[in-house]
Amino acid sequence: MAGALKVSEAEAHARIAELAALQLLQFDGEGAGVELTDAGRQLHGRIRAAVTEITERLWGDLPPEDLATAGSVLSIVLARANAELDA
Repeated sequence: MAGALKVSEAEAHARIAELAALQLLQFDGEGAGVELTDAGRQLHGRIRAAVTEITERLWGDLPPEDLATAGSVLSIVLARANAELDA
């Protein structure tokens, strides 16, 4: 997972530990995985609702063709950025 996030494994573990200390995550019985606590699920829900609202204000009234073009351009830029970061 750390590689997908473009952070070191140590950094990923540190962030997970912070979220666990805040009681937003808990480790499963095997110690291999984590899951959200009720507080974590509630916080995630509030964040998603806020992001959805903002996204709708920013993109909601754009024509489908413009959204498709923007999506295509952003995908190309993202692929190029990932290639740069991987180099």
